[in-house]
Amino acid sequence: CNTTYLPMKLGKVFPRVQILVVWFSGLKVFTGENFIEMIFCTQLNFQDNLIEVLPENVFLMLGNLTNINLSRNLIKILPEKLLFRQIKLEIFIINKNLIEVLPQKLFVNCPKLKFLNLNDNKILIVDVDFTKIPNIQKVLGLRNSCADFFLNKVVNAEQLNVLVKQNCSQKIVDKKD
Repeated sequence: CNTTYLPMKLGKVFPRVQILVVWFSGLKVFTGENFIEMIFCTQLNFQDNLIEVLPENVFLMLGNLTNINLSRNLIKILPEKLLFRQIKLEIFIINKNLIEVLPQKLFVNCPKLKFLNLNDNKILIVDVDFTKIPNIQKVLGLRNSCADFFLNKVVNAEQLNVLVKQNCSQKIVDKKD
């Protein structure tokens, strides 16, 4: 379908929806109002749309999300409280956008986050403390010079913090090589 917005209160129409996929639709705008009563939703996939702005409280009503995919949009800013109540979130994919800053508290309430894909953004500032994300295993797209981090094999979260602060000037090589 081709729509630039989502109908309000989708949860009233689809109360048991678990996976919401809106691909290639021209979607530009959605708010927290769209997700009222969608308590069973675990996955959102809004890739390949025209989304520019994410309201700070957009996912507030979706406390069971494990997977969010916002890749290939026009998103420039990630609000600091965007993922405020996402305690079950494991996968966050937001590659191929226009993001420049990773705010300090973005992932503070995401203790189960394992995979983060930020590839092909314009990230200039990383203010995230990766030691606060205990289960993180893979981070893609922090600076062009160090696109992949395999935290379980190469560096731990504390070492990753140091590398990010050094603008990833050190080359990271898998220990098996």
